[in-house]
Amino acid sequence: MARSFLLLLTLPTLCACNFQPRDMGQPQQVAKDRAGNTYTFGDIDQVQGTRFFTIPILRTNEDRAEGTFSSSYRGDDERNRLIIDSATGASRRVLPNQNLQIVNWFEPTTKPENGKIIPDDQTEAAQGGIAMGLYAAVVKRLSKSDKDPASYDVLLGRFQNGQQAWIATGLSGVESLWITPDHKLAMVAATNTGGVYRVYDVSTFKQQLETKLPL
Repeated sequence: MARSFLLLLTLPTLCACNFQPRDMGQPQQVAKDRAGNTYTFGDIDQVQGTRFFTIPILRTNEDRAEGTFSSSYRGDDERNRLIIDSATGASRRVLPNQNLQIVNWFEPTTKPENGKIIPDDQTEAAQGGIAMGLYAAVVKRLSKSDKDPASYDVLLGRFQNGQQAWIATGLSGVESLWITPDHKLAMVAATNTGGVYRVYDVSTFKQQLETKLPL
């Protein structure tokens, strides 16, 4: 009993004394650009049903101190993503540079998402969906000033051959992406004139339908 009481007394002390998290060996810095921004790896994801895996490229913030953490902060500021062929080691970047921000990453399957907003951990795949070999990224274009709102683009691509295209640009926001029962990519988004519903052909990456969503 006395030992348990002593352990409880030490817990507040650990929290109050700049306690450092356990070092898991993960790199805090992998690259640095000319502006002084540092980048590191995010969590590696195996692409279901393929030989590919992806690695988010995260921009770290060494000046940010959250709670008692004094080292660089590995947040969710994803500035690019690598797609790697596990058989050959060949890799490619999804975006041309680190000036944009990936705010959502979606790997469509043929099983519906049951209304869930864009998944963060490939929930469909975990529930038994069949992979389509595609990826979609919602990309934020940062505004040049505080007065200008940010805009969002949607990038659709194919793992196997690297084909990709911007299927939507200049959006005010993206509410949801999902695969329809006839294997089309559907999207509900906002533009500067209101809400829209769009449908895209995943074989040609072409838009097939757009309707306004009046509130």
